[in-house]
Formats: sequence, C-alpha cells, structure tokens
Amino acid sequence: MGLSRRDFLRLAVGSGLAVGLGGLAHAENPPITEVRSSRVTVKDLRARAAARGLSILSQSEYISEVYRADRTFDAVGAFWKGRVRWLAVQVSRDGSNWSPWYDVVIGAHGPTAGEYGELIVTGDARYLRFKLGLGEGFDTDVLNFELIDSGPGPSTKDIVNGKVGLMAPLDAPGQRIISRAEWGADERLRFDEKGQEIWPRQYHVIKKAIIHHTVTRNGDLNPAATVRAIYYYHAKVLGWGDIGYNYLVDQQGNVYEGRWGGAGVQGGHAAYGPDANGNMGPDYNPASVGIAVLGNYEGQAPPSDARLGLDKVLAWKLGAWQIDPTGRGPFVDKDLPNIAAHRDCQPPNVPVPWRNGGTLCNGTAFYRQMDAVRGETADFVRRLPVRPPDYDIPGGHFFTQTNGRGGAGGTGYSVTNADGIRFWDEFRRLGGVQAVGYPVSRRFSWNGFICQAFQRVIFQWRPEVGRVYFVNVFDLLHDAGKDGWLETYRNVPRPFDTSPDTGLPWGEVVRRHLSMLDNNPALKARYFAESDPILYFGLPMSYADYGPVAVVRCQRAVLQYWKVKTPWSNPGDVLVANGGDVSKEAGLLPTRAIVPEDPPYPWVNS
Repeated sequence: MGLSRRDFLRLAVGSGLAVGLGGLAHAENPPITEVRSSRVTVKDLRARAAARGLSILSQSEYISEVYRADRTFDAVGAFWKGRVRWLAVQVSRDGSNWSPWYDVVIGAHGPTAGEYGELIVTGDARYLRFKLGLGEGFDTDVLNFELIDSGPGPSTKDIVNGKVGLMAPLDAPGQRIISRAEWGADERLRFDEKGQEIWPRQYHVIKKAIIHHTVTRNGDLNPAATVRAIYYYHAKVLGWGDIGYNYLVDQQGNVYEGRWGGAGVQGGHAAYGPDANGNMGPDYNPASVGIAVLGNYEGQAPPSDARLGLDKVLAWKLGAWQIDPTGRGPFVDKDLPNIAAHRDCQPPNVPVPWRNGGTLCNGTAFYRQMDAVRGETADFVRRLPVRPPDYDIPGGHFFTQTNGRGGAGGTGYSVTNADGIRFWDEFRRLGGVQAVGYPVSRRFSWNGFICQAFQRVIFQWRPEVGRVYFVNVFDLLHDAGKDGWLETYRNVPRPFDTSPDTGLPWGEVVRRHLSMLDNNPALKARYFAESDPILYFGLPMSYADYGPVAVVRCQRAVLQYWKVKTPWSNPGDVLVANGGDVSKEAGLLPTRAIVPEDPPYPWVNS
C-alpha cells in the first residue's frame, strides 16, 4: 500500500539556472512541453526559448512554459542547490483551468533545511508551471520539482470508520493513534538497495515536545494521502529515509504515527544546517518529540478539533515522561518551554525565511495559541486515567515497575505475542514474574535473534522450535570483558578454564561442570530444583566463597548462598541474581532496547 512506485516523475532544471533563465521573457500563452524523460536541462530550456522567439529582457520574475506529466500527481515538492528569492507553482487537470499560485515555503526541517520547499498538496493534476524571482538573492544552480502521486491507500474516512482492519482494535472504542500500516506506509522506502535502514534509529528519554505545521492545504479531504505524500517526499525525494515528524495531527483531530521506531525514537524535525562558514547549527531532535499539525497556520489558527487532537497526544507523551506541560528549562543551547514551537528553537540572527533553518513554523496565528495549548495539555494530563502498575493489553501485558521511575508516569515495557513471537505465552509458561522477573527492555534484535530482557534472564525467540531459550548472559559478559567488573561489584567469580572440555563427549563436559556444585549442597539443591536446570541456568562455570556469600556462576544466571543477614536475605537463603538487570547495568543491551515504551494511547471520543 502507499507510494510503492520508484519511478516518480522528476522535472529537473539543471546547472546554470540563474544565467540560463535570468534573461528570458515569457509568452502570454506558452506552449505545452510533454515531460516524458526524467530530466529537463537548461540547454533544453534555452533551445525552446529560442524557438519561441523570446528576447532577452531585464525582468524580476520568470514564468516557465507548461509541463504535462505522463501521469497524474497530487503533490509537488521543490528542492534546489543554492538559494532562491521566491518560487511558486501552479497546477491544472486539463491545461486550461489553473489553480491559484502556490507559494513554495522554504523548508526548515531536517538535514536539508533551506534547500527544499515544504510539500504542496495540490489535488489531482496533470500539468504544472512555475515562476521564480530573479535578481538579488537568487543564485541557485539546480532546481528540481518532484510530481508525486500519493498512491493507492486507505482514506482517513475509511480508517476512522473501521473499514481498514489492519490493527487489532483496542478494548476501549473511539479515538486512537492511526498506525503506519493503517495510513498506508510503504516500509520498503526506509531501506536502501542492500536492505539497510537509510536512517538508523537512535533513542532518547523525551524532555521536550516541538510543534510544527506542515504548510499543506487547509480543509484537506484525505489527510491519510497527505501523510503518505509527506512520507515519500521526506524518505525518498529528500533522502532522509523516513518521515521527519514523530506524530501528525489532521484538522479533524486524528493522530497519525510518524517516524518508525516507537517511543523515544529520534525524529528529524528541528535541526539547523551549515552557516556561511560551513559550521552545523544546533540539533534539537535528540530527546524531543516532533508533532506536526497538517495545514498552514500562518494566517489562520488551527480548528478546534485539531487543537483537541494535539492536546491529547501531548498529554499522553508528556504525562508518560513526567514533563510539566507549562514548564520550561535548558535544552541544547537555550531555555525552552517544555512544549515549544519550532520557531522557538532557531538560532539568533537567522534570516526568516531563509536557508539554515530560519522559520516561522508553526505559523504566526498558531504561535499565538501556544500558551493555551500548554494549559489545555496540563488539564488533560490531570485527567489521564489511573492505571494499575501492570495491566493487560491486546495480545499481551504492559509493565511499568521497571521504567526507572518506580512505575511513575506510566512508561514501561510490553510483553506480547506480536508478529508470531510468543514472548507473552512463554513468560506465563515459565512462571511469570516470580520466575523471570519484570521486563527490563523492549524487544530487540541480537545476534540474529529477537530477544527481550527480564530481570533474571534474557529471552531469545527460537523460531525453529517455537519457544524461547535463555541467552547465555554471563558468557556474553565474559566476551565483553566484564569479568573484572562482575567480580569487584557483583561478587561474581571469573569463569574457570574450559580448555579441558575440548574433545570430551558432551556427557563428560556436563559432569565436569556440575561437579563444582558439590562445593555447596544448598546451591546444588537450588540448581536441581528446576526441571531442566541446564536449560534454565546453563552449565556451572565457576564457584567461589567470598565469606558472607558463596556463589556459583552459570552461563545464564548466578546462584548466591547467603550466610549472613542482609536487607535482601536471611542466613541460608539461596537467591538467583538478576542476569538481565546485570547485563543492562553493564551496558550489554542496545541503547534503543532499554528506553521505556509509552503506555497505550488512552483517549476515547466523548
């Protein structure tokens, strides 16, 4: 679904544009040029101008001839190298009846800020012409137009009326976030020809929300198609690899999932490009969530339904991360409101609008409402539903106990059967929290397997047997050079010499390792209390008596026999050390895996 075509139409006006077009007058009724090749060069334009008998005149603007695409399109993007003074486009279905001129608003988001225009959603069209300002401030040497067909895909009307059916419905009816699958994201666009993600994901704890407008048309009849077009423009035309916003809100208040990757993933919505000396400007993307409201709010404020949708998604995000919607504080290089407008972020002395990120985003009329948005969001935070520390979700369970804040705020980790990986079923089969502890990570890919860390063990999904195995956590910690840290700070002995295992039959290897349990009957009894101790704990790898505690190190867990009273044990207790917690503390888990997830979106229509 969505924009699967790779052969989008490119109308490119090539090198030397300022020289090639600067002296061209235009005819009142210019001829139509069929656009069938992938590139139109300045040489082509000069030849056509000469054929039309155009004279060289001094003028302040150039209006192009008419271009007829070989397919319909419903959105136009423009990008260039250098600078443009101003630029506008006009489209038509039939070549006779033309739309108003759409001003190209210079883009201020992402790594190519200042060298592209915000996407223009035109509705179905077949013809295009453009005009641009000449003279001072115009020195671009290449100008490109991408004529984008948002492609087949579900309409917003079908999504909200429940006709799409790509996502299991939540228990509560009503409003929820529209997933990427539901709005028709073509996930192939995120990958290069080698199957690698074009935009690798980075994860951060959220500290700020930054609000944008998309400068697309107001009164959009099919916002889902607009979201698909923005995604294609950002991912493929501008080369980012995904949509830059984390969430988008349409004028009816519907909320759309943006950047792929879930809670805490870094977007591409507020960064500043190189200055005149080539120095990169500040980057406000890490630790912020970028939310865009579809529409143009320079001259008019967003409708109340859009405000309501924005307030709710802000309350959900900020409430989960315990951020005061009306507060402010240091962020990157300045003091910012916790709910900031994009224009609040820009460096001083940046011309607006201009390259390097100068921006009026989120629109002057919208900007005047930001204090009201903060107050409304704070009211919604107070109205967030009170949930228990853990609770059922579709296909699994959500836990907040290990979110790093004692469960406060509602972030946490889900354990589910999603995508046929039955972690929730296995969690319950293995004894749940009492046996493996609470989850301490989200799912992640590790050594070719899908894994999830719990306090005591790390699950590894084995599709060939349809169940989980436990990861050899302490073997991996050894491989990572953590033995010294484990012994000094966790009373975990270094593994013994395994070289004598070489060449032995498996049964002899097992007997050799199990023999070290004879050092402590209590530890031996606890090890064999499991029905399959080798599967659960792995083979014993070393034994040590540290005085207050005797310890056996296994491949997947550590058993501790305590001889003294401590805050966590009585004399004679045998405890299983938390291998998942230890691996997390030692930095063994990927950063993206340990950032807590947002709780399920709570809002319903009322």
